[in-house]
Amino acid sequence: GHALGELTAVDVMTANPYSVRPETTLGTLVHVLRVSDLVRVPVVDAKDRLIGIIARRDILRTYLGYRSPRKK
Repeated sequence: GHALGELTAVDVMTANPYSVRPETTLGTLVHVLRVSDLVRVPVVDAKDRLIGIIARRDILRTYLGYRSPRKK
C-alpha cells in the first residue's frame, strides 16, 4: 500500500463517473443515484463541461417544496 501523503487525486478518483444533463428528469436522476449508490452526481452540458452538482438532499428539498397541499 501507499502512505496517504504519497497518494494523489488521480489515485483515488472515480474515472468516467456517472453524470446527467440539465434536461434529465428527476425520475431518471433518482434512478441514476440509486443504481450508482452515489450521494451526488455531476451535471454536465453538451460538451461534457461541469455546470453543477445535484445531491440527494437537493431532490428531497425539491420534493418537499413542491408537494401539493392536502385537499380537505
